[in-house]
Amino acid sequence: NRTGVDQLYSATPICGVEAIVMVRDANTGKPLASAKVAILDERNNVIETRTADANGRVTYSVDCDRAYTIQASMSGYENNSFPIAKTHGG
Repeated sequence: NRTGVDQLYSATPICGVEAIVMVRDANTGKPLASAKVAILDERNNVIETRTADANGRVTYSVDCDRAYTIQASMSGYENNSFPIAKTHGG
């Protein structure tokens, strides 16, 4: 009972989450503004490097079902890294 041409669309859901990184001094707990934060893929290739804001915060949008590694560095501090496990969203 329709008139004209039907326009059919297809949608593929993409699963993504935010990885929120907080860079802090291990002794005092104070945020480290301007720290460099890199996100690496499962082969340890750097995807992107960002600079922490005044609150020591960096946010990355990451894909579900992929593991990542975060590396933080700042002059006068030891570098640190930690894994981000695969997630199924949420």
